[in-house]
Amino acid sequence: MKHSMILLAATCVLILMDKSQGQTTSSPPPVTGSTEGFSGCPSFLTYGGGTQKYRFVEDINNLPPPQYLPCSGDIDSCVYTAHTNYYCMNGNKPDYTPQQLNPQWDRVTLQNVSTFAGIFNEIFGVNNFTTNEGGYQPLVSIKLFPNVFARRLVLGGFILKTVKNNFPYENTIYRVGFTDPNEFAGPTYIYLPIGESITEAFGRSGSFIDQVTFGVTRNFVNPDAPPKFYSVGGANGGALFDATPPPNLNGHCTLVGLSGQTAGDAQEVMFIQGIEFHWSCVGKPQKY
Repeated sequence: MKHSMILLAATCVLILMDKSQGQTTSSPPPVTGSTEGFSGCPSFLTYGGGTQKYRFVEDINNLPPPQYLPCSGDIDSCVYTAHTNYYCMNGNKPDYTPQQLNPQWDRVTLQNVSTFAGIFNEIFGVNNFTTNEGGYQPLVSIKLFPNVFARRLVLGGFILKTVKNNFPYENTIYRVGFTDPNEFAGPTYIYLPIGESITEAFGRSGSFIDQVTFGVTRNFVNPDAPPKFYSVGGANGGALFDATPPPNLNGHCTLVGLSGQTAGDAQEVMFIQGIEFHWSCVGKPQKY
């Protein structure tokens, strides 16, 4: 069966904030280097009409030989990643089929990387929050609560649980923003069994975080289980954001914490207006 690749017309941009001015700006990723491949390697693609984004990692023509990929086609030297797996692509534009690779790391140097979405400022009524500072404890669960602003669903707040310091059978609980029942939409609950982690984050933002989606890797003891995606909020918002760290700079990453800002209206009903996503990244493989 022939599969089709859909290249999105609008690039999902990593949104960074100018905290001093409270304005949204676009800026390079947090590690130096280009986020694009050579002209023949798309920066990302989807496969078979699906929505899973395969993000560009490496053009092996830029690596010291010998390097070998078991694919053939017009981008057969391009490496992509989705969640924690790496792929080359068989076929010719626009019909590609991913083939999984077995990359190798001569050395793994964990990198702490932050990405941003929304608006950060220092006006009255804004409150800062942080969770799992340092990212030292595993995430146990996140419960995402929608709220209503100007007849649209937005991210109101969340409850995040981590393992408690020095108490492995107890949890630390962080409550941020609006965490009450909503008559228009229920909360979204993400539970992370041992071996699972959040590896993608993307959505829409305007005055607040209108929508956020988290992608969760499968449990490594059950390799046939597909990735899972969890969303909260609505379809409004001024801009798309992709807060997943660029894998051609950072390799694949795991979300280890959140910080940011909440803001409220005249009735002090809270919304999330800016999020800083904290990631632990393994760096790019050295061999494929």
